[in-house]
Amino acid sequence: MPASVRSASFGSAADNHVTVARPTSVAAGDVLYAVHVCTHPLAAQPVPTGWADIRLDEDAFLATRILRLIATGSEPSAWTFEQADGGDGVVVIAAVAGADPAASIRIAIAAAGEGVTTPTVTPAAASHLELRIPAVFCHPDPMEVAGPAGYQLRGQEQGGQAFAALASRQISSSSPSGVKEFPLSAGSPFSVRGITISIPSAGLDVEVPPIPPDTPGVGDGLYLYRFSRLFGGHLGDLAVHQPSFEKRISRRGQINVGNFSSTFPISDENAGDLAAKIVPRYRTDLLRGPGVTVCDIWRAGVHWGRYWITGANIRKSRRQTPVLSLSGASLEAFFQYVMLEESLTPYVGVDRVEVGRQLIDHMQLQPFADLGLILQAGDSGSVIDRTFEAYQAMYGQHLASTTDGVDGYEWMINSEFGPGGLEFHWKWGVPLGDPNAAHTYTDSPHGGNILDWSIEWAPLQRGTRWRVRGDTIDTDASTVSKPLISAAFDSPHLATGVWPRIDRIVDRPGIRDVGQLDEIAEQLALTSGGAPPVFSITVLLGEEPSIHPNMLGDPARIVMTNEFFKRVNGGAGLNERRRILGMRVTATGRENGRDEAELFIDDQAVE
Repeated sequence: MPASVRSASFGSAADNHVTVARPTSVAAGDVLYAVHVCTHPLAAQPVPTGWADIRLDEDAFLATRILRLIATGSEPSAWTFEQADGGDGVVVIAAVAGADPAASIRIAIAAAGEGVTTPTVTPAAASHLELRIPAVFCHPDPMEVAGPAGYQLRGQEQGGQAFAALASRQISSSSPSGVKEFPLSAGSPFSVRGITISIPSAGLDVEVPPIPPDTPGVGDGLYLYRFSRLFGGHLGDLAVHQPSFEKRISRRGQINVGNFSSTFPISDENAGDLAAKIVPRYRTDLLRGPGVTVCDIWRAGVHWGRYWITGANIRKSRRQTPVLSLSGASLEAFFQYVMLEESLTPYVGVDRVEVGRQLIDHMQLQPFADLGLILQAGDSGSVIDRTFEAYQAMYGQHLASTTDGVDGYEWMINSEFGPGGLEFHWKWGVPLGDPNAAHTYTDSPHGGNILDWSIEWAPLQRGTRWRVRGDTIDTDASTVSKPLISAAFDSPHLATGVWPRIDRIVDRPGIRDVGQLDEIAEQLALTSGGAPPVFSITVLLGEEPSIHPNMLGDPARIVMTNEFFKRVNGGAGLNERRRILGMRVTATGRENGRDEAELFIDDQAVE
């Protein structure tokens, strides 16, 4: 299980000792970490019985000591930490469950320049727990801080001029998470020493083979499919057959999830052993299989996506050998399966991207829901009002509502290498993509790099008259409350006089302002009305393609002359720059000798 804080306790005193109660619910095998902060030196002071002294730092303002104890279940109800007469001191104890007591932790300590900050630390393992403790020499007036974004504040304590706080977060990433600030709401810190501790989880991580530049997949060895647990722990590699994976931009009130599929023939017992690393042979094995597993896809040593495995099937037909079939979804799908279980403070006049970031931070604070996403900073310049009530919707539905409206933003999850390895970043834009990108795809009687193309119209999946339904506002218990609903907005198609009325109503929980509901309905009528064409082209990727899943949103010039797009004034029938909103890769392999990508193209041209 991932390491997590079971409980924490705090104590303070302006005396020659600090007494701290044992954290609640401590179990045998838990690892307790204590941080003693004092305005007087601690080097000459003894440590409590049973505690191991890990590290001591002292300067002219503060002394900090980090200690550790492995719980046996027979600990006393409290401990006394000695300090010099006249010293102000604070002790913080965190009881950590799921930690590996035999593995080394990583500690980073640094003086803060400005603000109440804690330093970055090299992760002790891919699955680890971060403890962040700001140790502060401050004015005797009360001091108060909030936790860093994405971290759970476990508590804070002040004793005279000594102050300390504790925040924690479960992280599944081998990349350092950076400097984190504890926003100051009251008090005057004079000197701040930030402490960050990375604690590895027990029994999850095994040695992960390196990614070679030419990955040993199937066919020409271009691809590698590496399977691991969602929260860390390598499982194995499979040379899958018939692989297909896709990625899409989320926007306009929708989370657009990319799908993954592949097969693996179990031709002999050795192949069966490989499959059993990914899916369980027996129901008692809970450490692998759909729901637990992700697949990382590498193309020529470059990461092309992570997919959450959500389905598996082993089937044997007559005289054939068994075949393992795997299906999954891009990480964006995870938001759709975690419920918001507590009401959040209403957002009034807050930038829509900041609301989205705070929703993701809140989800990642929940147990077993931290994807380790690094969130892009910045504001969109568009403010919204939102109310998010407990048990009304999944985080994904709330997050999607922040992208609605004329001024909505787009987002996706990108992978990239950082200082500590593979990182996953939540990227947003208005819109996404590099406007100066130079992708060109052509089709003509003389050839081109477009293999296939299609245009699909589906008016019943859209509409010509739109309304949006928001929250119900309870004002009188004696009457039946009804949800707020926008005015009806017609798409331009009805003005032609030839289109029929096709009504659509969409739900947007969390919105309690009719004006914002109207804005969303108007945007839907303008952009999703009628039957906008869904345009896609299939292209060869080649050895070094110009497009990559991280580049969605880029414009591409589409030049086509064919039986449908006939020449116009001697030129191509279609010659426009359009944005790439998604891509589906059919990877090279034994069944497919070519590396192809189907690109989903926006129906609107760009300048």
